[in-house]
Amino acid sequence: MGAGGRAMPWQRIGARALLAVQVLFGIALAAFCVLLLGLGVGLITAGVDHLTNASSLRSSADGTVVAHWQEHDSRDARTERIQVRFTSADGSPHVFSEVGRAKTGDRIRVHYKDGDPANASVHSATSNRFVAALGAFVGLAMVVAVLGLLARGGWELTRVLRRRVRRPLPVD
Repeated sequence: MGAGGRAMPWQRIGARALLAVQVLFGIALAAFCVLLLGLGVGLITAGVDHLTNASSLRSSADGTVVAHWQEHDSRDARTERIQVRFTSADGSPHVFSEVGRAKTGDRIRVHYKDGDPANASVHSATSNRFVAALGAFVGLAMVVAVLGLLARGGWELTRVLRRRVRRPLPVD
């Protein structure tokens, strides 16, 4: 402080710069929270959709693995895939492929929707439900955490603004 209790010009600039940095940080944090909120809602939606789909896989049949291969992505990560042939309850043959580990010629249990055998899976309905529920739970946790973070940020912003109103920046 200068003579007479007045703030020096560099002190006023520092306080305004700090306020500007805080506002910019708040805007960036809010944008990040909106992104995470969207991701969380997407996980919940996908999880519920997959839960519904997994619950509808009520019919099953024995299938045969007709092909096994590995796919490589741009990071050279490998994914094992299988192609399975099975006959549905109505006697029609079907072939599908998905992620899995089995050798060509292996017999494998296939689960499919009644009336829609083209939508089949070699994974059990229980494992499909577990993965879907886990995704929905992670999405819900993200939404709750982000809403908590936004509430906390709003509370802090209100507290800072109240303090600023009570003690405004010095004016020349």
